[in-house]
Amino acid sequence: MSTALPAHGLSTAQLGSELFIANGTLRSLTNPKWEEHGFHIRPTLTAAATTPATGNLTSAKTYKYKAVFEIEDVAGNIHRSEPSESVSITTATSTASPTALGANITPHYPYTPTNKLSSRIALYRTQAAGAIYNRVATLDNSMSTYSDLISDTNALTGEFLYTEGGELPNTAPISCWYVTAHRNRLFIISENNRIFFTKEYEQTIGPSFVDTFFVPLDGMDHDKPTALASAGGELIIFREESIWSISGDGPDNTGTGSYFTPRLITSSLGALKGTPTLFSQEGLFFQSPKGIHALTAEGPQYLGAPVEDEVGADRIIQIFQDQATETIRFVMSTKILVYNHLFKQWSVDKPAHLSSNTIVGGMLLDGTPHYLLSNRHLLKDSTGFKDSTTYIPLKMKTGWIAVENLQGFQRIYRFLLLGESKDKHVLNVKVYYDYDD
Repeated sequence: MSTALPAHGLSTAQLGSELFIANGTLRSLTNPKWEEHGFHIRPTLTAAATTPATGNLTSAKTYKYKAVFEIEDVAGNIHRSEPSESVSITTATSTASPTALGANITPHYPYTPTNKLSSRIALYRTQAAGAIYNRVATLDNSMSTYSDLISDTNALTGEFLYTEGGELPNTAPISCWYVTAHRNRLFIISENNRIFFTKEYEQTIGPSFVDTFFVPLDGMDHDKPTALASAGGELIIFREESIWSISGDGPDNTGTGSYFTPRLITSSLGALKGTPTLFSQEGLFFQSPKGIHALTAEGPQYLGAPVEDEVGADRIIQIFQDQATETIRFVMSTKILVYNHLFKQWSVDKPAHLSSNTIVGGMLLDGTPHYLLSNRHLLKDSTGFKDSTTYIPLKMKTGWIAVENLQGFQRIYRFLLLGESKDKHVLNVKVYYDYDD
């Protein structure tokens, strides 16, 4: 089993105040550490009627119980499992006054959920001979048996089980390698090349998947999905040989409704597997097998021609925008390609102190570009002329200056450089002619 990072980098997304990462399993920053998102198991219960010294259940009635695993993340969102199967008890016929009837409920863990040691069990119960579940207790992982002595009147004050009213039960996300956020939902690409999505995110409730929430696409075997991007009201689906989009609100928590039928944008261009994406006013940036492109209202535009030699067969691992400098940063393992979208010009930044290390990620932090190295060092953009004690070399290359053809007989004999000296430097100028460089 390989522990190396994938060539395309790790796919991340933020929804609400929570950060998600897809690296075979979907993980979220649920506690002060990364944990598998959702619950892959649900509780099981056993129940037995009792006649305690004090108890407030109704005589000769049936009560049903269900339980849910839940955990609260650092942002205050509650994540819940699929409810357990229902178990029931029937209280004894009692002529005593007052009636003293109860139930012992024992939760069972098929196994301790990995990294879910801080989870708890929410216990729900019906009223006598009823069908609606209300919360009656919260059990921690150390509790073996709970004695239910609560009257129907008090039980009615508990919150409803979330599936009351028809909401579909939560399920664990399938193994996946790509994640993005779009219109208050998470979308993932699974290991078997299907696109699943969550219920719509609600404040204080963590996003949850449902087995039946997926995007139907034809031809998945020969034109696999490779990346996803949120572009305004549309979700863009990149595939190996084509680009598609879907729009609409999607189904509600009960499964009512759907997205519109996927719409083909182009069948002449696809995207590399796992390419990062960036949506801005300039378009949707991504890496295709042909290079760096932007998807605009006019269709895909090839922007990477001036730096195609710098890209070569390498992969872009991160794309982010620096609005202060009006640039888009394309992060690669040994360099950063910088596109100024105002002047439509490219530059290449090669950090001087990489040594044998590589760049593994980049982002805008407090308005300044930062880059993380494989040795866990963090590089920060500076407005100075030095990288530590070493001057930063700057190379500029113009395009060929085309004058009139032979008939016009124009020639260039001299040129001038106009600028302002900021510090000590050595200026070297190389001139090429006759289109021979």
